[in-house]
Amino acid sequence: MYRFEAHYIDVVSGVDIIKEIEFNPGFFPTRKDCYLYAMERACGLEEKEEAFHSLELVSS
Repeated sequence: MYRFEAHYIDVVSGVDIIKEIEFNPGFFPTRKDCYLYAMERACGLEEKEEAFHSLELVSS
């Protein structure tokens, strides 16, 4: 199981927001594909008044 933390900043209040992304790496042929998928998910989770900041691998 891969676990990432997507970090965002609320552009109105400046508060840091962390969202977990977790998935089974068995669906992806390479580690790079796992990272690309996590980045795609992180961008998709960004809400209206949030700015995506970074993506961090927590565990694999």
